[in-house]
Amino acid sequence: MLIILLQNTTISYAESTAAIAVQDDFWLWRFLGRLHPLIVHFPVGLLVFAAIFELLTLKNFFSTLRSAINMLLGAGIISALFSVIAGLLLAKEGGYEKQLLTLHQWIGIATACLGGIAWIILYSILKKQQHYLIKYYRGVLWVSALGVTIAGHFGASLTHGKDYLTATLPWSKDYVAPNQVNFDISAFKNDTSKLTKQQAAELNIQVRAILAHNCYKCHGAEKIKGDLRLDRKDMLFKGGENGAVIVPFKPNESELLRRITLPSNHKDAMPSKGKKLSDGDIAIIKFWIEKGAPWPDGAETPIFRVAELAPRNPTLPKATAELTNPIDLFTNQYFNNNRISWPTVVDDKTYLKRIYLDIIGLLPTPKELEKFIADKRKDKRGLWVRKLLNRKDDYAIHWLSFWNDALRNDYTGTGYITRGRFNISDW
Repeated sequence: MLIILLQNTTISYAESTAAIAVQDDFWLWRFLGRLHPLIVHFPVGLLVFAAIFELLTLKNFFSTLRSAINMLLGAGIISALFSVIAGLLLAKEGGYEKQLLTLHQWIGIATACLGGIAWIILYSILKKQQHYLIKYYRGVLWVSALGVTIAGHFGASLTHGKDYLTATLPWSKDYVAPNQVNFDISAFKNDTSKLTKQQAAELNIQVRAILAHNCYKCHGAEKIKGDLRLDRKDMLFKGGENGAVIVPFKPNESELLRRITLPSNHKDAMPSKGKKLSDGDIAIIKFWIEKGAPWPDGAETPIFRVAELAPRNPTLPKATAELTNPIDLFTNQYFNNNRISWPTVVDDKTYLKRIYLDIIGLLPTPKELEKFIADKRKDKRGLWVRKLLNRKDDYAIHWLSFWNDALRNDYTGTGYITRGRFNISDW
């Protein structure tokens, strides 16, 4: 197995997956591939612990920990090999960012190979008494432990996104601050006055954001468990199969509040799946009900605050006698800044071929080419572009393939909803 794995490090990704004779549609390979997230945790833990224990034997290589280290290393190598095979099978399903996948794949393979090399050196030390190899064995083992850790990081990035780890570091460009409560209920602790319209709107958005993060997956547009839907005003106040869940001004009589305050192991606790709502979120919902569960008419604004999309007009570079089109002016400015000369204007034959290929993906017929060359209008190039754009079916059929690629509407796997973007084809 180790020899096969070493050979795989010298061939391409496509060849490595082909080397294990994967048939795309065979259910067993897909099933085994999806065991990768389970299996991959074994080499991570085993090799890292072997490396840590090895540090404790610096003064005495043949300490009482030796048998435990040997067992951890052996089990780590075997699980690493199975993990690599399962990972190659899983990678064939697609849907992963290519660069990250490549890094994760080859660092994982290299780690398995280094673990095997460490085992071979260890065998020489223990069986052939070649004690001078101890420093090499330890070096390879520690590098292997580092490699499996890095491979694990890239694996997490594939599953959760590149910024999964760095988003928690305040000094990182990917840092995302924890959700802050936008509505300060402490200011109303002993206040019985009504909320202003602005306060009611802000409180409503805050509550809907909490519901969106925790409740919509079971009580939203896609799934309406217990006939209860919480993403629309009329349906929320209507309640579900067991009646109303909100009683305005009476939080202690509101079923929604009772459910979210139950212990997580209670059969009626909500959310039924996932972590319990924080004390801050529960306090916001309780306060909202105490104030009459305000949901102003026309408050179907986006839950998450977004920057205003105010229109802006960029400043056009100064026009010249030869150039008046805005695109030409910006292009000319870029060329001047980068000391680039304008290319010469292509002839009519080349121009017509280019616009046909760009707009409808076909070459012009000889008759169309003759007609274009014979056209003496000064603005004929723009007119012929408009003529091609008016061929809407031809334009759509040609550009659909590019939009399919851009939207990756046939992708499945992490980060994609299977066929979730396929409606563009019918549209």
